[in-house]
Amino acid sequence: MAKEEATNKISVLIIAFIEITKRKLLNISNMEHHIFGANRARLRNFNKKSAMTSKVVYSGELHTIATHLRSGSTIETSAPVDNHGKGDRFSPTDLMATSLATCILTTIAIVAPSINIDGAECEVEKIMVSNPRRIGEVVVKISFPKSGPYSDEEKKRIEQIAITCPVHQSFHPDCKRTILFNWPNV
Repeated sequence: MAKEEATNKISVLIIAFIEITKRKLLNISNMEHHIFGANRARLRNFNKKSAMTSKVVYSGELHTIATHLRSGSTIETSAPVDNHGKGDRFSPTDLMATSLATCILTTIAIVAPSINIDGAECEVEKIMVSNPRRIGEVVVKISFPKSGPYSDEEKKRIEQIAITCPVHQSFHPDCKRTILFNWPNV
């Protein structure tokens, strides 16, 4: 009889635990608190269009389409050839490496508008490593237009801006970033 009572009590406790767990999982605010703790408000705001930057849709065959929500412009990605893809579009890691170059040029134009860099070009090389598979190094070669000449002070300022742009600062420290400057010979 005591064994049967104990079994019943355990069954009741298990059922109660399951019901409480179900309620918690179905209750978004409890789930937010349980999973995200202090970031609860951030999660609530995540789905507001003003807080979102882009929407990414998987379109099949290892392709995605990313839409910039403010402008509607799109970027399509593809898995690279060395990772089961066709390599017919930028890969996600290509975009990451390329974003360094675009950020450098944009930041120079913002921070030093008096220095004319119109026509500056970047060549980007992404070097992958394994264990884990990731970008090991990004090499950006910046060629400046012949509209120079650039003073030593301007060159120093541009070089400092390049290594302090937001994307450069966002890379993991284990990822080497090499920035090469090709100044015009005037």
